[in-house]
Amino acid sequence: MKGQNYQWYILSVRGGREEKVIEKIKSELEIKGWNSYFREFKVVTNDQKKNILKGYILCRGHLTSELTRFFYQVPEIIGFLNHQRGDVKLPDPVSETVVKSFLAKTKEVKEIKPINKEIDLKTNDLVRITKGEFVDQEGRIVQINEKSQKVKIIVESSGWEISDVPISFCQKVID
Repeated sequence: MKGQNYQWYILSVRGGREEKVIEKIKSELEIKGWNSYFREFKVVTNDQKKNILKGYILCRGHLTSELTRFFYQVPEIIGFLNHQRGDVKLPDPVSETVVKSFLAKTKEVKEIKPINKEIDLKTNDLVRITKGEFVDQEGRIVQINEKSQKVKIIVESSGWEISDVPISFCQKVID
């Protein structure tokens, strides 16, 4: 669509269903004649094509109130990040700079060092990720898997849930 302001938005969907949800969205947009409103849908993967942001889809388009209601009606879509179903205000877009920077970081090859079993972390600790695709992100630990030495973190700034972060990639932050 000429002259439209395309911006990035983050959709929260049922984990593991991201690709099927994208297919459904594209199909429904085509049927309704709205396919020109959205240019891109991305599932964030690493070099091994492993989905590293389970439950989230990045989408770039021109969002309207009618399209917002449409997205909430698609099965498997939970909602937009930082937006409540039925809210009159449109969801907040994510800056293109942040999206490009984030996507670039996922493509970088990172060296993985052995796990240090002496790190003392607990649920609800605030940590900074020091290595990997999410380097420099801060969040709270919501789950610890002692056997695999990995944690699940909710990123403070975005609310994203990051699973399977090696404990050795976490540095405790005093808050």
